[in-house]
Amino acid sequence: MYTALSKAGIILFIAICIAACDQPRDRRVAHEQLGVGQNSDRNNFSSNGQPNSGPSSSSDRDGVDYDIINDQGQGSKSSGQIPNEISHCRWPSISGGAFASEHQHIGQYTVCQSTAKDTDVYIQVRHPITDSTLCLIPTYHSGNKAIFIGEPRCFEARNSESVYRIGLLKNRPGYSNFNVTGVMIMRDRAYFYPYPFNQYLLSPDAYLFCAEWLDRHNDPSYCQAFDAVGQYIYHRF
Repeated sequence: MYTALSKAGIILFIAICIAACDQPRDRRVAHEQLGVGQNSDRNNFSSNGQPNSGPSSSSDRDGVDYDIINDQGQGSKSSGQIPNEISHCRWPSISGGAFASEHQHIGQYTVCQSTAKDTDVYIQVRHPITDSTLCLIPTYHSGNKAIFIGEPRCFEARNSESVYRIGLLKNRPGYSNFNVTGVMIMRDRAYFYPYPFNQYLLSPDAYLFCAEWLDRHNDPSYCQAFDAVGQYIYHRF
């Protein structure tokens, strides 16, 4: 049996999810409508993007032209030179070799933080994602805590040859001065989340609700349910 407080929370969350569906790319997310406390999220998510030790996905391709696409779907062909700000990462579509990481949620991928600006994150996936958009949520890591510091940025990752540049937002009230030290990566798809959710929810909304609920009520049950489904990647830079 839900408590009255839990019922009220679920009803409010459903309303938030309905509103969120109107703006799938840069929607104003649950934390802005629920209000935010100043406590850190104690969700204890551990980095789960594993290093990719598999074979190279392509042959040596030094100097090959490639696309850098921003999160609005706009971009242009590059001259084949990797920008200095992301030259420390592995980009198979540019220079060959293997992707840096892999996870069952999206397969092999490289995600890289710019050395010039902590909110600029670049990502490439080996397998195009055609059934949903892909979302990145900026986080700050402190001890065993992963604290989200801004809303999801969602984009279409439909081309495995493209490198996508995502401009993250640090717009969670009280967290604008925090550095981005990681990202939550997840498809903008609905999954069934068990008790206490007991319903299908878009994964970014489920995550943000669990973090807010934990912040407000010191109750980890929603984040435990989110984590149990496993449809996300927490990647620390």
